[in-house]
Amino acid sequence: GVLSTIDKDPRMAKYGASSHFVDTLQNLGSHVATGSIDAIIANGVVGWGIDDQDALEDALCACATALHEDGHLILGT
Repeated sequence: GVLSTIDKDPRMAKYGASSHFVDTLQNLGSHVATGSIDAIIANGVVGWGIDDQDALEDALCACATALHEDGHLILGT
């Protein structure tokens, strides 16, 4: 499998995977195909980039769209 990371801050790319996207989690679908991800670990994003209900809903929808039908979302706050 492939490990990918995403962060809106380009300075964080040096800490990410070799497959790293400089973008927000809400825009995950711009980088991966629908249903193509087995697992998403989103730790520490709520309140640190996803700061309101609309942004959270958009991020969760992006994750749900990107995840395989048997995929897993681990959301840490």
